[in-house]
Amino acid sequence: MKNRYEIRGETTVIFIERRNGEVYEVLIDTEDLEKVQLPNNRKWYLSKKRSGFYVCNKERVWLPDREKPWEKVIYLHRIVLGEPPNEQLHVDHINHNTLDNRKRNLRWVDHSGNSQNTFVRIDNKTMANGKHKVVLMENIIT
Repeated sequence: MKNRYEIRGETTVIFIERRNGEVYEVLIDTEDLEKVQLPNNRKWYLSKKRSGFYVCNKERVWLPDREKPWEKVIYLHRIVLGEPPNEQLHVDHINHNTLDNRKRNLRWVDHSGNSQNTFVRIDNKTMANGKHKVVLMENIIT
C-alpha cells in the first residue's frame, strides 16, 4: 500500500492526502491491515459523496464485449466487512464517521434502515433534514 500508515495498538491509522494537501486519518482495525493492502503499490483515495468522504480505489475489469476496461470502485468498508450476506444489504457507519472503518463501527443494513440513519446532506442550504427546495413554476404554456 502506498499510503502512509501508523499502528496504534488495536487501531491502525491510514493517512490519505488529497490533491489540495489536506491529510485525512482513516481508522481500521490493525488485524485488517493486511486485508486492505493494495497490490502494485496503489493507494487509497477519498471520494466525496453527499454524506461525507468514503475511502475507495478503482479496479480494472475486462469485459469480453468491450475494447476498454471497465473501472469498478472498491470501497474500504466493503473489504473490511467482506461480502454482504445478500445483495440488498449496504454497509452502515454506526457513528456516522465514514472515515472510521473499524468493524465495531460497521454493520449490514437494508436500504430503508440505512435511509433512516442519515444526517443533513452536505449540499443542503436549509440545514434541515428531509427539507428540499421546491421551485414553483407559474404561467407555463403547454
